[in-house]
Amino acid sequence: MLVFNCTKAASDFFTCTKNKVKHSPIKQHPHKTIAESVANPFYPDDLTDTEQLAMPWHWVVHCITLKRKKVLIVMDYHSRFSICFYAGKKGDELDFLNTFELHLMTNFNCLASLAGISSEEVEVAADIYNASYLTCEFYQRGDRSVQAHINDVAWHLERCVYDDAFDFHPQSCLEFNQFTGKTLRKTKGQKDYFYPSEEFVANWLNLSMQEPPISRIEKNSAAKSAVSQSTNNALSSNVFNIKDYRK
Repeated sequence: MLVFNCTKAASDFFTCTKNKVKHSPIKQHPHKTIAESVANPFYPDDLTDTEQLAMPWHWVVHCITLKRKKVLIVMDYHSRFSICFYAGKKGDELDFLNTFELHLMTNFNCLASLAGISSEEVEVAADIYNASYLTCEFYQRGDRSVQAHINDVAWHLERCVYDDAFDFHPQSCLEFNQFTGKTLRKTKGQKDYFYPSEEFVANWLNLSMQEPPISRIEKNSAAKSAVSQSTNNALSSNVFNIKDYRK
């Protein structure tokens, strides 16, 4: 399950009014912080067994304005690898999901190839991703550490737009993502600095090395039971089926 944790600016972008009715994919989050959700993963009851074997993949989404156009910066919570692209139509989460997955797959394939990963292994990892991440949820919450790294990416992107006439073509976005992916980062609890692009590829490849089903289910059973039934019912409507969005 993909989890998009949206800043206030991103939440505003995903919210629109149609026929005087407010529409938004943003729902109530199961925990106050992303860190709590990572430590105690929440799985909606209607997820497939395959989906429950994969840990929820948390991303932080932020929206900025450059030359009067909305731009989304989507950063992986764990690796701090970021993806940027034009935001598209306000309130259109379908367009966002299609664009996000297109950039996600393109970046992974490119970075994996540069890392010397075989095309067969890349294909297996992509297939496992497609089978494991069929749904998504949108919450409004952020993370101070991630936001600091997003602000740094935003600063570099603004310089590219105003100084170098950055055009946001797919190839340009790919090159920019590679550039920011080579910026050393450090997160709380880690002693050493790391490169986001390397962490991003390594984490994705680890999808093919998950624990056995029984082990994963037992590990998460306590976390699931901690969430009340009323909360489960309230959150069950938050889930979007990725298959409905994939082109």
